[in-house]
Amino acid sequence: MVTLTADRVSYTYREKPVISDISLQVKSGEFVGLCGKNGSGKTTLLKCLGHILSPRGKVLLNDIDLISMPSLVRAQQIGYVPQSVHGRIARSVFDAVLMGRRPYITWGISAHDLDIVESVMELLGLLPFAERDLFEISGGERQKTLIARAIAQEPAILLLDEPTSSLDLFHQLEVMEVIASLVADQGIAVVMAIHDLSLAMRYCSRIVLIHNNRVVRDGPPADILTSELIADVYQVDAYLSSDGGIPHIVPIKAAYGA
Repeated sequence: MVTLTADRVSYTYREKPVISDISLQVKSGEFVGLCGKNGSGKTTLLKCLGHILSPRGKVLLNDIDLISMPSLVRAQQIGYVPQSVHGRIARSVFDAVLMGRRPYITWGISAHDLDIVESVMELLGLLPFAERDLFEISGGERQKTLIARAIAQEPAILLLDEPTSSLDLFHQLEVMEVIASLVADQGIAVVMAIHDLSLAMRYCSRIVLIHNNRVVRDGPPADILTSELIADVYQVDAYLSSDGGIPHIVPIKAAYGA
């Protein structure tokens, strides 16, 4: 069992609070959706949880402060998928996914490393793109490559920043199914910033709702994503439906002109 704990975490950028006094705990086997409006602090919180940013307060992995944890050990435990890639990280799609094995490679790339990379690429339908230049494929396929790289890292905790935002409908569902299966079958913990509330309600086991840079609600999706809270946080009138047993949210109109 792995536990990631944020203890009174805050982060300020250019003297402006981005997240304030956030405490939460995520355990193995949880699929947590971070929800909230643009600018609410979701990306900053993810980066603090992954020690990409150094916040005030503490982030603990099994009671060990990430600050004191060797970077190699941290990389073996926590995987992070950004919204997009900035700068060239690898020449080919295959090389980009192989980078996920770096925390484990000592003297050279092993057959085991190559087997994991091939398996993950097959899982996400990336084998046909293996030799393609990372920047000559579509934005959606590039995003799937970043997800594959993180999965190849075999982390106990996977942090994802809006991983479906650049994907079409088919690939959104494909990625969500893959991530949900990792949670169910391998027991990893997932924390995902996500804008699509219907996808969050369908796949996440828990929702952490951020508003005004703070966590305002934390619990099961059915308890958090109510018409009342959506109106309060998003300024949108909406109703919840469950056609065919699949829950989804139907927006009606902006409630307050927002």
